[in-house]
Amino acid sequence: MTTHIVYAFGDATGNPIERGILAGHDCTFGYSNGVDTPASRAELAKADILVIALEKITSAVLDAMPRLRFISRLGVGIDNIDVAAATARGIWVGNVPDYGVDEVASHAIALAMALLRGLRPQIDNTRAGKWELGSPVRPIRRLTTLTLGVMGYGRIGRTAGNKGAGLGMRVIAYDPFLSDEQIRAAGATPVTRDALFAQADCITLHLPLDANTRHTINATTLGMMKPEACLVNTARGGLVDEEALLAALDAGRIRGAALDVLSVEPPPRDNATLQALMRHERAIVTPHSAWYSEEAQVDMRTRAAEDILRAMRGEPPRTPVNDMSQMKARGTHG
Repeated sequence: MTTHIVYAFGDATGNPIERGILAGHDCTFGYSNGVDTPASRAELAKADILVIALEKITSAVLDAMPRLRFISRLGVGIDNIDVAAATARGIWVGNVPDYGVDEVASHAIALAMALLRGLRPQIDNTRAGKWELGSPVRPIRRLTTLTLGVMGYGRIGRTAGNKGAGLGMRVIAYDPFLSDEQIRAAGATPVTRDALFAQADCITLHLPLDANTRHTINATTLGMMKPEACLVNTARGGLVDEEALLAALDAGRIRGAALDVLSVEPPPRDNATLQALMRHERAIVTPHSAWYSEEAQVDMRTRAAEDILRAMRGEPPRTPVNDMSQMKARGTHG
């Protein structure tokens, strides 16, 4: 029976990677360009398999897809999916957690170096015709005297820590899901959360976003940081209380912040906090691009397409998000 695969974000390129992998299999492709409009809901209603990026998949959206049996998240984070609602409907959820590890870690370290070396104010100065090394560029300290604090020591956090260590930085790490022995074995010094805030010269976030980690960076934790410390977030925007961060930057409470992710993307023009962060002299904002390289994009789409093949055979995804013990099978459809 034909399987209809819907890409929720649309794809003008025609999915050459996916079509190549799925060639010879009985499937068709559709594009919904979102999940909230009448036109998109009409396309979603035909979906046996749904491929998403950052689209928010709620219980109501799932109700619009009576045929659906698999959601493929092109990426790592799953905070935009109501996994419990999908599980209750017998719908598998899978992601691709291992496609852009090096890219995100490299981006995090690049942002950290830009902050620690004062590149943003130096670039602003030279563009303004100033040839000087003054405030707010100074002080700049030797990297080998600095401590990199990594919050979340999974695949990406470990890779970022290893890159920091390669630059000569002392690396400390906090991860609520790992033991001290596991963190030591991965090459970092384990510390408590509060110790990390107090000791780190640069903090890089690599935590998942959930009810326990939301606003990990807030007025209290920002107040625990060194005045010359900086913050990097390439994980999820919701980890940071952006109003508190903006207040800390305005007050010069920390050296700076570099964000590749925001709580709302793209940032609305009428969101004063996000607009101010994007333009702040102590901030660097990149457009959720840490994941990207040509190679990472191929890996991500290849692994997602291979998961589609598994779903078409009635098999679970390579990296299932659901608790399989709670699954109830949803039948296939013609």
